[in-house]
Amino acid sequence: MLTVCELENPSEIEELKLLDSSCMRNLCHVDKEHASDESFLSDALAGGKRVLVALVKRDVVSFAAVNKASDGYELERVCAHSRYFKHGCVVVMLSVCLNELDSDVKVYPEKEVGTPLFSSLSFLPQEVQSDAKKLVLFAAATNGMLLKQSRRHPRMFFPELFELYEKLILKQSIGRTLSSNELQSIKRMLSKSGSLLPPSFVMKLKELLALLES
Repeated sequence: MLTVCELENPSEIEELKLLDSSCMRNLCHVDKEHASDESFLSDALAGGKRVLVALVKRDVVSFAAVNKASDGYELERVCAHSRYFKHGCVVVMLSVCLNELDSDVKVYPEKEVGTPLFSSLSFLPQEVQSDAKKLVLFAAATNGMLLKQSRRHPRMFFPELFELYEKLILKQSIGRTLSSNELQSIKRMLSKSGSLLPPSFVMKLKELLALLES
């Protein structure tokens, strides 16, 4: 299960497992690489920057560092493990990170993968006097970003719920159902995250649960 959390101090990094940095893809254009992801995260926190990590259990599969300046925010570094990138870990993490910000956000993306990713999150190109192209997410576009992206890509945000739902449909087709623990897990996830899910899916799931309990 993918979870996103914001780190408060460098000591929290010791409780996490940073995966092989050679498998972490940097999605921002950077002039200088840091010695390790751990040192970068520690330095970012020590420097007062906002740091978010996406976790699978205790493994850091993606992270982002955000710097607040007088003219808004800048995503200074966004990285994702190649194994998890295709499953949307960055989309989930940035949707949480950028939701409802009060200023514009800029980023200098890595072109091959970074530019398409940030463009999909409504960042727009802004030409600057350098070889790197700046993208900007205007403050207005951060309003409701988490809701918009979760309803657009619900499987990215709630993979366990969709896995259980599809498992339930399959078992129903052969006259069986899930275990009581699995059904309770569906109810808990639905209660906790129902507002972020597509309404049509919530309705179908509630109708199915009601049928099972009738």
